[in-house]
Amino acid sequence: MGHKAKSSADQHALSETQRVAEDLAAYFAARTFDEALELAVKAAPERLGELFDQAANFFQERGLLPEVWQRLNTVSPEHRRHPATLFALLEAANSVSRVPQVKSEVERLLARESAPDLRALHALLGLPAAARRAEVERAYSQLATSFTAFALGRALDNEEPERAEALFRESLELAESCSDTFSVLRAVWASAVQLVLKGAYKEARHHADWALEKHQAHNVKSVRLYELLLNTSAYTRILTGKVNGLADELERAVGNRSDPISRTLLSTQGDLMLSMSQFGEAISCYEDAASDAPRARFEANPCADQASSPIRALIKPFRKRSTKVAPWVQISSSNSLTLHYIRRRLVPEI
Repeated sequence: MGHKAKSSADQHALSETQRVAEDLAAYFAARTFDEALELAVKAAPERLGELFDQAANFFQERGLLPEVWQRLNTVSPEHRRHPATLFALLEAANSVSRVPQVKSEVERLLARESAPDLRALHALLGLPAAARRAEVERAYSQLATSFTAFALGRALDNEEPERAEALFRESLELAESCSDTFSVLRAVWASAVQLVLKGAYKEARHHADWALEKHQAHNVKSVRLYELLLNTSAYTRILTGKVNGLADELERAVGNRSDPISRTLLSTQGDLMLSMSQFGEAISCYEDAASDAPRARFEANPCADQASSPIRALIKPFRKRSTKVAPWVQISSSNSLTLHYIRRRLVPEI
């Protein structure tokens, strides 16, 4: 009797395992990775690495990283040891400002595996500037992917702007080769920022506007990427005098949000006010943005801690001018203060 009961239980377990495998295969084929994640977390956590390998940027495109964070936090660390799973976990942690909670888990895996994409992401999010470049160079040398090329470009953009620009182009080409919309838009955004830093404002605006249109046309739901694109588009429109309707767009985007990118958008609202010689409104926007930002965030950002002094340095000489041209356009592009100011507007630490 006992043997029969055990045999029946074994058969039930086998059929349940087979059902889960079949359901996961169907979700993978249909690319409904959100449903696959829900099932894998409950019934097949050992399949999470395979899931995230296939999903690529599915969760980023759909704005589901907070959900990924919640679900992966119910899974034991032994089932999160795959590089693709930890990459997803680290991105998800960043989306909810929880990177320190997973840093040691990521570093343990990196100590024993190459994991180029994960290594590059960890360097961008978890390492000080002095160590960041070497680690991202290592990741890129291990494997040139759209992400490692993008990450190395980010690490180099101040020191080697021409190489950074080439890396962003490579990131774009690699993303296009595998029809990765999210990575395409991210690479175009990075290229637009690089073009601003070298003073090619019109070309930068075309890049940012194109990416913003594609973001909407493809129904990409990543709020962070949207705000980065909008901020870069807005900033380049200010620099090129194409500001019609921009005040309303920025007001809608900022709303009541208080994350780092929205604070950057608030600063860009200040730039718009400044370009229209509305100095009081500009200072108000800058002060609101600065007062909302945690000091720890400023200390972690090599550009943010200089944000207040460029604001004062740029506003003070122009308070009594009637010009409608943004004051920083009149300052040499070689001015390091201006470079920090521009980077603060376009590249928040996220």
